[in-house]
Amino acid sequence: MTDSDPDPETDADSSVADLEAELAETRAERDALESDLEALRAERDALQANLNAQTAQLEAAHREFAALLVDAGVTFLDEDDLVERFEFTDLLQRTDLEDLSANP
Repeated sequence: MTDSDPDPETDADSSVADLEAELAETRAERDALESDLEALRAERDALQANLNAQTAQLEAAHREFAALLVDAGVTFLDEDDLVERFEFTDLLQRTDLEDLSANP
């Protein structure tokens, strides 16, 4: 073996060292990704809790509004029926006003 020939044992040691360095880098990247994942999960959980709270507030406001409508004597089966009733009430109010202006 001449001085110019590479030493197989040194090449193997160098290859092992390179692989170990690459493995350490890959593990560090994995750890960083796991940390990012945990942060994203925490953010998701916070957003879900916020959404749940807002949904509960909206449902409570809806129930309160429905109770106010019932207290005011408004009853309806669905949204289309509600629109029809308001349109009919508006028509009656305009008719009453027209009758009053025609018959002082």
